[in-house]
Amino acid sequence: MRLSKTFCAYLASFALAGLLQLPAQTPSAQPPGSKPDAARDDLRKALGTEATAPARAEQSSAPSASARASAAPQGSLEQMYPGSNLLHTATGTVVRLSLEQAILLALEHNLDLQVQRYNPIIAEFDWRAQYGAYDPILSGGYEERITKTEGGGFNQNTGNAFPSSKSEVGAGAAGISGYLPFGTTYDLNHGANNVRATSPVQIGTNATGDPIFGQAVRDTYSSGVQLTLTQPLLKDFWIDSPRLQMKLKNHDRRITHYDLERLAMDVITRVEKAYYSLIASRELVRVGESDVAVKKQFFDEQQQRVRVGTLAPLDAKLAQAELSLAEINLITVRQNEVDAEMTLKGLIQDNYIRQLTLRLDLTDRLLALPSQLETFDAFKEAMEKRPDLQVERLNLEKQQIQLKFDFNQLFPSLDLFATWGANGLDRHLGNALDDLSTRRFPQDVYGFRFSIPLTLKKERMNYDASQARKAQKILQLLKLQESIVQDVEFQIRLLRTTWTTIPLLREQTTYQQAALEAEQKKLAEGKSTSFEVLKIASQVTKAQSDEISTLRNYNQAVSELNFRKGTTLERWHIDSPARGK
Repeated sequence: MRLSKTFCAYLASFALAGLLQLPAQTPSAQPPGSKPDAARDDLRKALGTEATAPARAEQSSAPSASARASAAPQGSLEQMYPGSNLLHTATGTVVRLSLEQAILLALEHNLDLQVQRYNPIIAEFDWRAQYGAYDPILSGGYEERITKTEGGGFNQNTGNAFPSSKSEVGAGAAGISGYLPFGTTYDLNHGANNVRATSPVQIGTNATGDPIFGQAVRDTYSSGVQLTLTQPLLKDFWIDSPRLQMKLKNHDRRITHYDLERLAMDVITRVEKAYYSLIASRELVRVGESDVAVKKQFFDEQQQRVRVGTLAPLDAKLAQAELSLAEINLITVRQNEVDAEMTLKGLIQDNYIRQLTLRLDLTDRLLALPSQLETFDAFKEAMEKRPDLQVERLNLEKQQIQLKFDFNQLFPSLDLFATWGANGLDRHLGNALDDLSTRRFPQDVYGFRFSIPLTLKKERMNYDASQARKAQKILQLLKLQESIVQDVEFQIRLLRTTWTTIPLLREQTTYQQAALEAEQKKLAEGKSTSFEVLKIASQVTKAQSDEISTLRNYNQAVSELNFRKGTTLERWHIDSPARGK
């Protein structure tokens, strides 16, 4: 009778430990009084979006997270885990952490996300840089040319030597040129020249009749202005290389936002899975500890019965073997708990070393809450919200733009051009400029240019290749859509199956516990054996472990389904970084 009461006491404590450790709430079951808007603002800030509201305090009587962070030393645990209660114990620091806080920390500190956040910034600069093609180009310059000729030689008619001469030319020019959105190019320039010639002039003869030369200095100013416009009519009219790059870079910019969104979804999903895994690991540790305690108590009682001679030593050896097996299983689940905690820490922080002595106390529970499992609605959501599907669609649009460009290159070059100009020439600069203002001496040019390669081999091959790439992109898009539908349908089936098995596993645990109690009574009455009692006790432990594992798998499957549908950010009320970009 004493043995039966002892087993019942241990089994009662064992069952109570399992009931008290119910895991993490899903975001759809928020407690009354919670503030999802504040969490959403914090998560927006973590993603680098608009300004957010102040972070909420965990308790009304506690100081705010920002106040604690400002008072804490740089790089302290208070800054690493703002808004969390830090308990300093003899064995280390304990952090109370909810799933919502874990996700917030991951969005702010996860190194993968920190790296990925630079891609949209870089892509934005690359896209804006392409518009530099429209920047006007201002050019100008001035040069001075001096030419002197040596006197010498002679004139064959007169026999007199040629005198030396000097020429000075000052030339200045300035202009502005550029490119317009329809492929039009313009060039407006103005130039002015000053020519100063110093030449010999015969001013008389000497007594012997030889000529006497002096110097004459003459200044001449010339000026000219002209505007030239060139407009393609066929090739490079509706799209050309600069406009092609602008469109492609714009799509690349949008793709980086969707890539960031998908990575944020992936990080959140991994955090959820790691959080649920850690809860389940700790539940399994408690189950293992209870199993070891029960089997140790049973082994001690068997040893006592061997000493008094009421039990064969072989039965005690069997109890000892089962105790050893339970202890081995406990070592394994404890190692799994450590691994799960390290995985979660690595996801939510970027300073792994500082967390080695840190213990996470998870505040959420492992619950099995029903989910919406309408298959075709899930398909529709996935088609609308999956970031990788949006990326594939943008890649198809990029290929369509490239195809448009390659088609345009099949046309011949037919360009209209026109030049309006005026010239001025005078011995004074002002008069030369007046000639420009009145256009007394115009210089106008009109015409067109035409050119086409005789075979267009390169252009035709490029166009054919673009058509093939477009067809390939279409098939890749269809393939991705099919794989998404299959993934979503598989996750829904998995959730339905897991949801169905949860109550059955709970019933199995209850029945196994009742069977163990009955078998213990039979053992006390001498109608059973230690082997049967230990066998059923192991089955109770297995049933409890299976129930915990199934609850973990169910919550992880819910997270995975939302990831497959592309609704992870929506589920946590986080604005998508890709929408509206």
